[in-house]
Amino acid sequence: MKMFKIDTSDLNRLTKDLKKIQKEFPAATRQAVNKTLTSVTSTAVKHVSSETGIKQKDVRKKLIISRARGNGLSAYIDATPGRAFNLIANVNKDKRKPNAFRGKLKSGKRKGQSRFLGVRAKAWNKTKTYKGTFIINTRNGPIVASRKGSQRSGRGKFKWIVGPSMRQEFTRAALHKALRAKVRESLPKELNAAIKYHISKR
Repeated sequence: MKMFKIDTSDLNRLTKDLKKIQKEFPAATRQAVNKTLTSVTSTAVKHVSSETGIKQKDVRKKLIISRARGNGLSAYIDATPGRAFNLIANVNKDKRKPNAFRGKLKSGKRKGQSRFLGVRAKAWNKTKTYKGTFIINTRNGPIVASRKGSQRSGRGKFKWIVGPSMRQEFTRAALHKALRAKVRESLPKELNAAIKYHISKR
């Protein structure tokens, strides 16, 4: 699944007095869940960025964050909008233009119009040359593409080349394991701090 959820089951595993605490300090439990969600989100952003090479700010922009409200204690991070970016996002900014990766012969003469070295990009934290790809300009800016079919039959027909997918990363067990560990670490501390704060206000 492309979502990570914090709910009452997480709290139940951490405290036997959940119902009593929730009844006496509803705002405190909600506050604890939401602060934990903030920590979990930061962990998710760093993990996805580290694994895919997508910048943290771009990861964060695509996440849907739903905080606990009212008497509910359910909160979640949804990565559904995080479809795969075009590979151009993983190309150095100064190379994001047509012909940037056109090869040259030793004599200095350019190769034929259809012969490219391939776009060089860093995706999944690995830099490599993607053979058969090149950069074209579109109304939405430059993208990495390749030709569909043979050179003659595929002239003018391009295939979009994608890079890492946030959605896919959110389906991996390793990420969910890391987020569960963060919940176990943060939630008790946040709940204790929130209860102390609300007691001091009484």
